[in-house]
Amino acid sequence: MADIGHLTDRTVEVWRNARTPDGAGGWLTTRVYSHDLEVRVSTASLRERSFARTQVGDMQGAAELTHVVYADGYADILRGDELRDGEFSENYRVIGTQRPSKAETYTRADCELIQTEPSEGGS
Repeated sequence: MADIGHLTDRTVEVWRNARTPDGAGGWLTTRVYSHDLEVRVSTASLRERSFARTQVGDMQGAAELTHVVYADGYADILRGDELRDGEFSENYRVIGTQRPSKAETYTRADCELIQTEPSEGGS
């Protein structure tokens, strides 16, 4: 098994949707902190972005592949997770994950960069 730990260069927080009953027969969905994860973030190539746009399209909610995130093969990353990088003030929404045919080598998460807006306080 290959270790990609030497390639990771930042730590992100993994935030995941949690559902709780709303008392009226429905659900409230909120994002909650799950865990920290060592990753490497790369900008998706033009070819990867074009392929994602033509092969996936509306099936993935019109998500746009902008970045690829790599983590170790045991990484707990799921579609719909949000990866938050406080150091660079960047958030990524996970569009989907892939693992190579050789188990536990690495985990690849195709992501969309979410640019945040400043809060009302101006920060």
